[in-house]
Amino acid sequence: MEALDAIRERHMYRGMFQDRRVERATLLQLIEAARWAPSGHNSQPWEFLLIDDKKVIGELVAIATHNFNEDLKTRQDLKKWVHIWWRWLRWSDEELETAGDGLYMRKMSRAIWEQMTKNDSVEELRRNLMEVLSTNRGMAKIASSPCLIFTLLNKDTKIPDFSRGVMGLTSTGAAIQNLRIAAHSLGLATHELSILCDLPQTRRGIMELIGIPNHYRIVSAMRIGYPGEPSTGLRTHIRKPLDKLVHWNVY
Repeated sequence: MEALDAIRERHMYRGMFQDRRVERATLLQLIEAARWAPSGHNSQPWEFLLIDDKKVIGELVAIATHNFNEDLKTRQDLKKWVHIWWRWLRWSDEELETAGDGLYMRKMSRAIWEQMTKNDSVEELRRNLMEVLSTNRGMAKIASSPCLIFTLLNKDTKIPDFSRGVMGLTSTGAAIQNLRIAAHSLGLATHELSILCDLPQTRRGIMELIGIPNHYRIVSAMRIGYPGEPSTGLRTHIRKPLDKLVHWNVY
């Protein structure tokens, strides 16, 4: 597969994986691709933790589910949260194509989200969000995954720059993208899982469970496997046109 084709065709897969094990030799091919990413001063600040033990995956899912639901029960900035979500939701192919970004929500109700943006009752918003953002199906997808890959940044890798850590993060991001593209070229699908690393209490619980030392930062968590049925609930494979992104010589 040509590199540019793999870059264009790669997408975030939100469907169920086949009930098929990903061989460790194949997973190591992905890490081989990741480790050849560029990094500031050739520092290679990344490490990778691969989890193919179903019991451990289930324990990670339990931690993330509990913390997500508890956060939703107590979060006070729900109005702001809803408006941030609303900004990126699209409700038709035409709207997605016109905007060039965002998420086309094929299965969610526009009316419910629109009503939430106008609702000033925190408790009613909380009830609506707990229904709309139910973790049950999403967590079932994670729990059934053949493998999870955590990409870690070693915070003790001090790169001589003035970016206050940005160079380490961008270097690690390059490794993650290499991994995603390699997975696609091998017929695998990947799905980034913010729910496994967004909340501080989830990160702490996961790091404790699987023994990640405190001087590492979880930068990415993804599930990986062989794609099953195509995902129909969400469409994101759209990009802004070049003429909105490119500037020559001056902005």
